[in-house]
Amino acid sequence: MLGVWLAACSGKRQESDEQQRIAAAIDAIQAVPAEDASGRAELADALAKVDVKTPAAVKARDACAGAYRAMAKSTRLIDEASAGLAASSHADPARTIQAAKEAVAAEKAAEDAMETCSDARAALLLRP
Repeated sequence: MLGVWLAACSGKRQESDEQQRIAAAIDAIQAVPAEDASGRAELADALAKVDVKTPAAVKARDACAGAYRAMAKSTRLIDEASAGLAASSHADPARTIQAAKEAVAAEKAAEDAMETCSDARAALLLRP
């Protein structure tokens, strides 16, 4: 009976440790200004490499790493489209329009991914 209790306690400790590591990594990404897309992407890559085993931690890690990578891509595409618009007299109009469409699509995908990240993080933090 004691062995079962100790195993249960060990499992809860692992879950708590993983919960704290993932939450801290997500907090670190959120502390980086949104304009620093490369900084956020770098931390998202580090988050994706955090070794966790519990399903809730894996789900939050994967969802949030993907979401912040998508946000970084969106920011990059928006910057490229903005640069094309700023240099409109020298830019290819078809390429500028295509870049703007890609930026809008990437931004929508990133927003959807962030919602999934937020849900997964909340589920992780609300676990008993």
